[in-house]
Amino acid sequence: MVFRKIRKSRSQKPERQFLSYSDINFCLLIWGIGRDEDLEQLIELENMLKADGKQVISCCYINAKETSLRAATNRVVFTKKDLSIFGKPSDTVLNQLKNKPFDVVFDVSRQSSVPLLYILANANSTLFCGTDGNPDFDFNFRIETANYPETGRKFVLEQFIFYLKKIQPRS
Repeated sequence: MVFRKIRKSRSQKPERQFLSYSDINFCLLIWGIGRDEDLEQLIELENMLKADGKQVISCCYINAKETSLRAATNRVVFTKKDLSIFGKPSDTVLNQLKNKPFDVVFDVSRQSSVPLLYILANANSTLFCGTDGNPDFDFNFRIETANYPETGRKFVLEQFIFYLKKIQPRS
């Protein structure tokens, strides 16, 4: 069901393209968290992008029924209790991101997750960046991490930024 949604949303979206990092203003940072302690790392990644003058919204799926994390102005947090029986996030969660145009979506998750696939399928973005740990989504830009299990989320985001800075706009 989620895969049909992804195929359908891809056919309805505007054409995707590569953007230079300097052309990116509005980012969506997506990832799954296993425990509340990972919040510090999320804040560090948000601050990396904000330091470069980017506006960031984070979308965090926590694989637990309860969490001490709370949603903030630029952070969407949802747990297992916010999912349907098929793993689809509630309309409340999806509506927080609906109709917000993003220049880029950074999925720094190390594996595929049905709730995050729904978020990706509903994101209105020009560029999608992810890792090979999520083969279920057609990213424009994918970084290989399978052979490097120690690779952290910060390193993945740094690599996206490094390569996007290398893109030269066409004259």
